[in-house]
Amino acid sequence: QAQSPEVKQYAQTVLQDHERMDQELQQSAQQAGIQLEGKAFQKKQEDGKKDMKKLEAKSGKDFDKEFMSRMVKDHKSDLKEVQKAAKDARKQNQAALASMLDQAATGIQGHLEQAKRIEKSLGESRPAQGRRGETGADRPATRDTGSAGTTSSPSGATTPPPTEGTRDSGTQPQSSGGGKY
Repeated sequence: QAQSPEVKQYAQTVLQDHERMDQELQQSAQQAGIQLEGKAFQKKQEDGKKDMKKLEAKSGKDFDKEFMSRMVKDHKSDLKEVQKAAKDARKQNQAALASMLDQAATGIQGHLEQAKRIEKSLGESRPAQGRRGETGADRPATRDTGSAGTTSSPSGATTPPPTEGTRDSGTQPQSSGGGKY
């Protein structure tokens, strides 16, 4: 439902990264004897489904803006959760889990910065009315493309990645970053 190739590529990248980190988290948690599903997990699943329905009602530029706004908000929250979970894991001498969570935090930070940049560029891409009826289409666009590439995804990454907050640890460490990574 996204219109922007940049949004589509971002969604595809985040989806792939989340799937990879979910697998690593499952393995680390299993080795540490930690159960990742519980009541909080179920609640986040339900909330995620509701958010997805709201997002699916949008399309084109409206979808792009809403999706990226959610990605910024979710990644900010997730970064805090994962950093806390890594700290908790270190306190409990779960070095492998802490290391994996530190790596996840680095990935989340990267996703957050990219989401902020894309969100900003979407806001700046509106056609502006200039003097004498001049529109944005009549003059060069001034979009901040940042340092990341903006290739479109021919794989059809039109579905957003799973809603942030799809897992949690029902046991220690208290938060596993929602298991998003």
